[in-house]
Amino acid sequence: MGSGVSVPKKHEAPAEDCPSLASIVHGLWKTAADAGAVEAAVRDMAKEPENSKVQQFGCFVLAGLSAGDDDDLVLKKHRHRAVEAGAFEALCTACKAHPRDEVIQLKGAMAISHLVAMRAHRPRAVEAGAVATLCRVLRAAVAEASVVEPGVKALQEICELPELQDAAMEAGLLDALALAMRSHPSSLPLQRRGCSVLHGLCSGEGHGRAQRVEEAGALALLVTALEQHLADAELRVVCGAALGVLCEVQRGCVERAIEVGALEALVAAMEHPESTAELQFLGAAAISAICTGDPAGHPRAQRAAEAGTLEALAAAMLRHPMEVELQRVSCGVLAMICVGKDHLGRQRSDRAAEAGVLDALVALKCHPDAALQRSACGALGILCAGKDPGRGPRAACAAKAGALEMLVAAITGHPADLELQKWAAWAMGSIGQQEAGVEVRQHAAEAGCAGALLGCMTASSDVELMRWAAKALESLCAGDTGGVFSEAAAEAGALESLVLALRHHNDPESLRCLAATLSTLLSDDPGLLRLRAVEAGVLETLVSALRINRNDPESLRSLAAALGSLVNKDFGTVRLSAVKADAIESLASVLLKNPKHQQLQETASYALWKICEGDDAIVYRQRVMEADVPDVLRDAVPFHTGEKQQKLQEFIDLIDPEIPRCWGEY
Repeated sequence: MGSGVSVPKKHEAPAEDCPSLASIVHGLWKTAADAGAVEAAVRDMAKEPENSKVQQFGCFVLAGLSAGDDDDLVLKKHRHRAVEAGAFEALCTACKAHPRDEVIQLKGAMAISHLVAMRAHRPRAVEAGAVATLCRVLRAAVAEASVVEPGVKALQEICELPELQDAAMEAGLLDALALAMRSHPSSLPLQRRGCSVLHGLCSGEGHGRAQRVEEAGALALLVTALEQHLADAELRVVCGAALGVLCEVQRGCVERAIEVGALEALVAAMEHPESTAELQFLGAAAISAICTGDPAGHPRAQRAAEAGTLEALAAAMLRHPMEVELQRVSCGVLAMICVGKDHLGRQRSDRAAEAGVLDALVALKCHPDAALQRSACGALGILCAGKDPGRGPRAACAAKAGALEMLVAAITGHPADLELQKWAAWAMGSIGQQEAGVEVRQHAAEAGCAGALLGCMTASSDVELMRWAAKALESLCAGDTGGVFSEAAAEAGALESLVLALRHHNDPESLRCLAATLSTLLSDDPGLLRLRAVEAGVLETLVSALRINRNDPESLRSLAAALGSLVNKDFGTVRLSAVKADAIESLASVLLKNPKHQQLQETASYALWKICEGDDAIVYRQRVMEADVPDVLRDAVPFHTGEKQQKLQEFIDLIDPEIPRCWGEY
């Protein structure tokens, strides 16, 4: 026509009005089902079980009639009719009787797969022997993906019901599934379903189930699937979950998991750019299960670090800051990997700091979850602990990242959580140790660490918390650079708090801890803190403690050391106050009662020496002589050597120059 418009011929219908071949076939199947084809197929198969043609046609009909959309109500009706007619029994019998007939095996497996899509049919399928049939089909035609894939699909659906899992395993599920997964590593649907089955079996409560799964080679199967299909989000999740459950439930398989590359596979999954918070959590949990119970030397932690877990965990924490479970598990894993006092353990801590772990932990500063804060404080403490050369730089990095402010916020924000406060106090002491340098101590003073630690000491009656806080104070005040923090601690009331604690805690461990903290606080003070200590009642408290604990040499030594620090570098007020507080008599009593305790003799005699030296201390030295101290010291000389022996003799000479140098007699 001139218009150029084509007009369809009258006998041709427009294309959009033509039904598709699939819809035509589907309609035919429905018509056949309505006409009784389901019952007829099952009946014919039962009548002629040896006739392969009949069995082929029956399997073909049942597979076709049961195929389609699982949500189709009409199809569900047809499937139910098939099961009620005995389809499972007929299909299982056919597959068993004709093991070499590919049509029967393929169509039979497909039909079973379609029918078990309905949960209500699965128990009957298992009773009819469907699992054993499917496993037999899988083993016989393992090279045929068209047979294996529907078979694995059916097994997965059956195992979705926990009550059927044990029966499925008894029917040979594990061996057949493992064979199928190993034979078709590139089939994503098959690997997804196989990994899902393994996960479900590991998660169940059947007797020895996880062990049997592991013995079937599940670890290698899961790792291979993850490596082959890393880009698939669903498979990443199910493999991460399965590896975690298997390593947690079956502790004996952890070493095997490491051998087959589970750590590396998990790290790769976590680092995938499209991995979700769920996958990150599952990966962290699986790594935790592998690293838990690490033997001496921490070989698992070392392997985990080498696999890149520290970097993966840090990235996950920073990427999902509000995922509480992910953060909690990650903190625990970080602590497990970085623990260890050997050089490898400290290297792992260095690597963690370089990987951004410190930033990830500090980012939890404002998180409201107390348990998470507790885990973060513990991980911080472990990262900054140790005596290796990298300890100072790690602590400095932690302080720079805001760790001290985070710890102060944790302590002040959760005053009722004693465990959190203990971990935070310990971490604060680890960061503030001497190797960190003066800048970190200054930072700690400005961040309010002193007030937070003193709050831990005085706000609770928990003895362990008090000790942790005192030890942290001692760590921050120790060394040549500790003076800057000592001043801040004194201004915050450290001396008064220590006196109060000494008066209320008479157990030996607490006395030693508090005395050591007091000694460190005063050790390098030019004089002002000592005067303040006298005003706070430190002298009277120490002297009283010396009298009360006269039968505990270790506590006496700590108390005498604190007294020595207090009177050291003083030529007036403090020594006079010590004398008035009966420090001479108390120290003399310590020496007299412990003549053979070398370290105690050294410490107590040093404190006496510092009280008695100087031209204005003649009266003090006379009181020492009257207490028979020179005789005790003279008897103790042979137990000392070198410089210590020389110092002891100098003290004897100071008290009574008439006493001869007698150690040459020995």
